[in-house]
Formats: sequence, structure tokens, C-alpha cells
Amino acid sequence: KNLNISNNPFKHEIYNELYSIEFFKSIVSEKAKPSPIKFLTADILNLFHIHSLIFPFSPTKYFDTKYRIPLIKEEILNLRPDILCLQEVDETIFKDELNQYFTSRNYTGIYFSKSDTSSGQATFIHNKSFVLIGSHTLELRTHRLAPTLSNYDEIIRHSSCAVITLTKSSKYDVYIVIINVTYTTEGKPMKSEQATFSSGDVSIEFVHSKNIFQYDIVISGDFNSTIDQQPLIFIQNNNIDRFFNSYDFLNQRPEFTRYDILNFHAIDFIFSTV
Repeated sequence: KNLNISNNPFKHEIYNELYSIEFFKSIVSEKAKPSPIKFLTADILNLFHIHSLIFPFSPTKYFDTKYRIPLIKEEILNLRPDILCLQEVDETIFKDELNQYFTSRNYTGIYFSKSDTSSGQATFIHNKSFVLIGSHTLELRTHRLAPTLSNYDEIIRHSSCAVITLTKSSKYDVYIVIINVTYTTEGKPMKSEQATFSSGDVSIEFVHSKNIFQYDIVISGDFNSTIDQQPLIFIQNNNIDRFFNSYDFLNQRPEFTRYDILNFHAIDFIFSTV
């Protein structure tokens, strides 16, 4: 009340001290609210999948990498994600296009290519939002524990893989494990055991090796499965961690993330333990 400022809302006697205290408390509480963390996952399609047999109704100009990739980069940057998980990323596209582009915009990138193709996954962390503690890449069929699984003979026929990234929030004392996955379209019954690997045993072993024992997990990517199929049933109902579907939590759903002549449905998801 004693401040000699013309626009001071408390310069008049009608504003008592209690009101001023409550007013400033409300400002502080607004500023103290945690900032939302923005995750983005996208299957950008590798070169093998960009052709008219799969996309018969798309103009051919959209198949051109020189046309398509700049549009993808621009769209992603407009969304300004804190965590970016990309699937079906060609190694040359990562090195020559994506990594340079996002590194210059204060992101750190981690890439892993499948052993039998030049395509893989890329995870980017915005350095202003998170500190990268470490990363681990995994091709499920080559992991040392893979032979212990009951359907190992089936698993070795597929190249499903994961990029596991351990980060710490720059603002809060919170560790988050980001698991960027791609599952093949075949072998749906075996995917629950694959999910055990990527979201359970391997991730936990990796994080504990960093002497970190309190953390949350986000698993996102191209599951090539709908919500009523494996591994999504397992991810939401398992004995390791309870994962929540971000589409349900936010009450927002993409119309589809896969489309063909007969079907349209979501097969790309983001799940979180919080």
C-alpha cells in the first residue's frame, strides 16, 4: 500500500493486507505449477515403404525424400517437443538430415539401426528440458536373455528393436526412462514377451546400472497393433509397471495412424507410468 506506483493495485485503502497476500500467493502458485512435458512420436516411413503399391492414392511428389523430409522437420519443430521418438528412420536420413537439423536447435539425438536393414529408431532430447544421463540400444533377438524365452525360435526371425534413453528433468528432481520401440507386423502373440524385454528387464537393468532406482517410464512408438492386441494388452496389464494410455488420459485420439483401403486405426501410441 505504501508503494508510490500509479498502477499499484494495493495503493487504495479498500484493498486490505489479506487481499494482497492472497493475490500474490495466487501468482506464486501459478508460477510454481510444473510445466507440461511434450512428447511426440512419429513413424516417418523408411525408403522401402514409400511407393505407390502401399500409398496408391498419394501424389508421387510426396514419395520424394527431398520434398518429404523438410516438411516433416518443419512440422516437428512447430510442435516443439521436449522428447521426440521417430521410427523407420533411414540411417542416411538421420546422419545427413535429422541429426544436423535438430542438433543445431539444441537437441541431442540417439540412433539405432536394425542389423538386417538400414532403418531404425531415433530419439531426440531437448537439452533445455532434459539432461541426457545415458542410452542403451537393443535388438530383441540378439539380447543375451532372448534364448531363455519360450518362443525364441520365433523371435529370431524378426528385427524388433528399442532405443532406451535415461534422462533427468532440468527443472525437477525427476528421472524419466524413454523407450522408443518398433514391432514388426508379424508375430503378434509373441509381442508380450518382447514388451517384457523392452519395458521391463532390459530397461530396469540399464537404469539400475546408473544407480538410479526412482524413475518413471514412457514407452512410445510403432506397435503395429491396435489397443485390443498384444503387446498393448500386456503393457496396460502386467506385473512390472502399470502403463497408462496417453490417449485416454488426455481424452484425445488420432483418427488413425495407419490407413489402407479396408482399415483405419491407431497403431502408434505413447504409454506412461504416470
